[in-house]
Amino acid sequence: MEAIPPWGEVKVVATLRARQGDLKRVDDIHESTTLAYYDDKWKQLATMTVNDRLSIYTDKFAKKPDIFLGVKRFNIMIFGLYGAGKSSFINTVMTLMSPYDVVITNAAIVGGGEEHTTTKLRGTKIPDENGGMVLWDTWGVSDETYQRDELRLILEGILANNWDMSSCDRLIDMQDKLQRGIASAAQRKQHAVIFMFPYTLFCDESVIDARVRDAKLYFKQFLRQGIQPLVVITQADAQCPELRKNPTNTYPQTEQMRSTCAKQLGVNLGHVYLQVNYIAERERNFNIDKNTFRILEAAQNRAIEQLTFEAKRVAHTAAEDPDELDYGSDEELVPPLRGAYGGLQSPHTEERRPQSARTHDTRHLEKLVRSIDFSPSRGSSIKSRFSPPTSPQRSSSSLSNSRSTASLHSASGYKFN
Repeated sequence: MEAIPPWGEVKVVATLRARQGDLKRVDDIHESTTLAYYDDKWKQLATMTVNDRLSIYTDKFAKKPDIFLGVKRFNIMIFGLYGAGKSSFINTVMTLMSPYDVVITNAAIVGGGEEHTTTKLRGTKIPDENGGMVLWDTWGVSDETYQRDELRLILEGILANNWDMSSCDRLIDMQDKLQRGIASAAQRKQHAVIFMFPYTLFCDESVIDARVRDAKLYFKQFLRQGIQPLVVITQADAQCPELRKNPTNTYPQTEQMRSTCAKQLGVNLGHVYLQVNYIAERERNFNIDKNTFRILEAAQNRAIEQLTFEAKRVAHTAAEDPDELDYGSDEELVPPLRGAYGGLQSPHTEERRPQSARTHDTRHLEKLVRSIDFSPSRGSSIKSRFSPPTSPQRSSSSLSNSRSTASLHSASGYKFN
C-alpha cells in the first residue's frame, strides 16, 4: 500500500454491516433509531441516529416475495362494511410508504354516509408499480352487495382489476370477461384478508349486532379458501380521543372493544387490531404510521403463511400421485351455468385445494346446479349460500329493477393485470 501524503486521501473499499439495536418487533421501533455499523469481523466502527419516518423498515413491503412462494406480489384484500374506512386505510398505508411528510389522500377515493363510495374492485400496488404487495379495495358489505358468488371469484382472482360492482347481477351474461380473467387469475388470487368493522358494533358486549352474525358467514368462506382474516376495528377514536394521538397505546375503552369483538366473532384476541386512519391531518403522525405498519406486517405474515402452506400441500400431493397435477386447460373453471333466472355459481369444490391440483370432474358442478333454485318465482333470491340474507324490506321487484338497469361494460373497461 502506498503512503498517503499529508492532507491527502485515498479511497478504501470495505464491507460494513448495520444493526438496529435489539429490535424484535414493531413495538420496539421509536421515532429516533440508532444504527451501529460494523466491519466484516463485527467490530463496531460508528453509530448514527436517524429519524426517517420508518422508511428503513417499510422496505420489507416493497420487496418481491421469495421465489419459492411462487408469486410476484402478495395480494391483500381489504374487506368490510361500507363506511368502515377501507379506502382511508389504503391512503394511510400509502402515506406510511411515502418518503414525504405530507399525508396522501388520493390513492383511493374516500367517502362516507349512506351510499357506496367504492363501486369497483381496485388494486393498489405498494409502494408503486414495482412493489411487492397489492392492496385490493373492495365494495362494502351491505344488503345489495355479494348476493351472488362474486366474493369467491375475487378470492380466486377471476374478477379483474376495475371490475364494476353493478356487473355482478349479470355474471351469467359476462362469460367472455370471466374466461379472460381465468387466464391471469393467479396474479390476483388473494393471499390474506383484512376484515374491517366500525367500532359501533362492539360498544355493548351484551348486544350482538345482526351485521356481526352475518360477518361470521363471510368468515366461513374465507376459511374455506384457507385464509384466516385479520380483524380491524376502525374509527374507535370517536369513542376514545386519546387513541388518535397514539394508537399504539392501550386504553380501557378500546381494550373492551377488542375483547367484545373477539368474543362475538369467535376469533383469537391477538387477531384483533385497532386502526386509526388519517382524516383531517395534513402532516404525518409517527404513531399512526407505526400502528399501520403493525397491521400491514401482520397481513404480510399471513400471506407468507398461506403461500407456504399451499406450496407444501402441492408438493405433498405431487409426491403421492405425480399425475394428479396435470389437468390440462382451466377453461371449465367457470362454466356457463344458465337458467331462467340463474346466477353464476362458482364451480370450486367445497374443499380448498391448490390451483394446480384442481380436477375438472363435473360431479361437483352437478351438485352445485342441483342446489340452485332456477324457478322464476325465486329468481330474485338466488345467491351464494355463504352470503348474508337480503334485508326483508328489499323486495324482489326492486332487485329485478336494479338488475335490469345494471350497466354492462365492454372488455376494454377492465384491466387484467
